[in-house]
Amino acid sequence: MNKLKLLQPTLTQAVMQQVELPNRAAILDIGCGTAYWLLSFLQVFGDRIGTLIGIDKKGKGFAEFDTNGTNINMMKIDILDGIAFPDESFDFIFSKDTLECVPDKEKHIREIHRLLKPDGFVICVHCDWDSIAINGSKKEIINKAIHNYANWQQPWMDDLDSWAGRRLYAEFNRSGLFNNHVSVHTVIETEYSGGFSGYSYINDELKCLVTHDTGLLSKSEFDDLLADMDETYSNGGYLFAKPYYILKGTKKN
Repeated sequence: MNKLKLLQPTLTQAVMQQVELPNRAAILDIGCGTAYWLLSFLQVFGDRIGTLIGIDKKGKGFAEFDTNGTNINMMKIDILDGIAFPDESFDFIFSKDTLECVPDKEKHIREIHRLLKPDGFVICVHCDWDSIAINGSKKEIINKAIHNYANWQQPWMDDLDSWAGRRLYAEFNRSGLFNNHVSVHTVIETEYSGGFSGYSYINDELKCLVTHDTGLLSKSEFDDLLADMDETYSNGGYLFAKPYYILKGTKKN
């Protein structure tokens, strides 16, 4: 396997620091999107991993990364229909930016507990969409775009909570099923160009408010936002900050 280019290297490293695997570990990525995180675990932990399974409702990102020659298995599964693996199948369950879309979070957390082996653990990572910060001169438009995107329930979403990151600890803690620890890692970028999270967020995700005709941001406002980002970056003042909450829960037996 060729060395994987880390998309958000500091976040990936922050997650990897909390992963401790037994030999021949079985790993499940819930809401995997692409194989990025599974490939990252394989790159870091190599022979310690026995099974790597990624499940996702849409499955449209499965082909984005080359998994040929690996033990990664990608499955199109809607977790609202249940996760049809036997009890105690996995040593480690990972999930990123998925919990906000799950209507019955209590049931989903019980399912994670069921799937974990004794002393297994879950790492749930979630952006706090309402806390993203972008520097620029068009403060009103920036705030409007960030908060309207955070609270826009896209057609494929079964639920929406723009505060999902800050609520991770409460959701898992009230279940009583895990010993929990939560930390915060903020992805900070001062480079505004293709391949960076902030550039993609502004030029792709926020653009959806216009292209999907949501009425939440006008084309002229979006054009003003893009012009502001170009000017801010050229003047040396661009900054993008995206906070991620990282919860690690060890299964109580």
